[in-house]
Amino acid sequence: MKTLALAVALAAFLCLPPANAQQYPCGPSREFMRVIFQTFGERPFVRGVNEQKTHVFELVVNPATRTWSMVIHYGNMTCLVANGEDFGRSADVPAEDEIPIHYSPLGRP
Repeated sequence: MKTLALAVALAAFLCLPPANAQQYPCGPSREFMRVIFQTFGERPFVRGVNEQKTHVFELVVNPATRTWSMVIHYGNMTCLVANGEDFGRSADVPAEDEIPIHYSPLGRP
């Protein structure tokens, strides 16, 4: 359930073309991820490959501090898409078979 909700919420990010990545902080993947691991203690939580298999989405989390970072890997480059605090399970995500067509996670039609 959680994976489905996360996948739906992040689908737009997975479809971004590499040209749009320039608006986000980017760098060589190995060094970029080393900074995230060492600075925030975040570790891989979930990942997915877009349909065209051109880039990989990854969510890294520190369960102790509840910080998180969302990154997209483009070959040997990685871009930070978002990051924040208070990572946790969403209590109000409906079961897959209960999601109405008009469902909005913000409660708006």
